[in-house]
Amino acid sequence: MPARSFHPTVGSGAIPPLEILRVMRELDRDGLELVAIFNPHPATRACPSPTDIQNAHHPDSVYLILSLAGDEPDLRGYRIVDGQVHPVDVRVA
Repeated sequence: MPARSFHPTVGSGAIPPLEILRVMRELDRDGLELVAIFNPHPATRACPSPTDIQNAHHPDSVYLILSLAGDEPDLRGYRIVDGQVHPVDVRVA
């Protein structure tokens, strides 16, 4: 489910609190759960930045980070719990 960011420009993808609330209410209304959060990194590696870690408030969700910084896209997954980053396997079928 898409969400609008504060600054839809490269390098700044913070989602406003009311937008998060809207998305969470829609998920709940539709009987769905948040299982992953997609975070593109157009110019940096596919690992959580300090800002990503600071703004990670969904420990049960996988943070999918797609880097476009190299010759090939690089998709990686992480769980971020209490500021600790834990890699998870990601398979694209």
